[in-house]
Amino acid sequence: MEVAAARILAPCLERSELSVGAHVAVAHSAATPPGSRVVAEAKYLRKDGKAFVFEVTARDEAGEIGRGEHRRAVVESSRLLAGAEKRKKAIEKQR
Repeated sequence: MEVAAARILAPCLERSELSVGAHVAVAHSAATPPGSRVVAEAKYLRKDGKAFVFEVTARDEAGEIGRGEHRRAVVESSRLLAGAEKRKKAIEKQR
C-alpha cells in the first residue's frame, strides 16, 4: 500500500527528493491464503500541511482485504541519508 502511494507521488519529486511514509492506518478485513496474488492501490486525496494523504486499498482474487489512509512526506535525500547515518553511529555505539 505504501509503495502504491509512493509511485503516485514519485513523478512530482525533484531529483534531490524522496517521499517517505509518515503514517499508516489500515483496517484488515480478510485473510489472504499464502501464495495468493495481492494488488495494492492508492488514490491521492489531499495535502494536509506537509503531508500528502492517500486512500489505500489491498485486494486478492476474492476481493478487498484491507483499506485505510496513508500519509507521505517529501524530504531532501541528503537530509534523510544524513539522519540515517547518525542513527547508524548511535546504534554502533550501543554494541
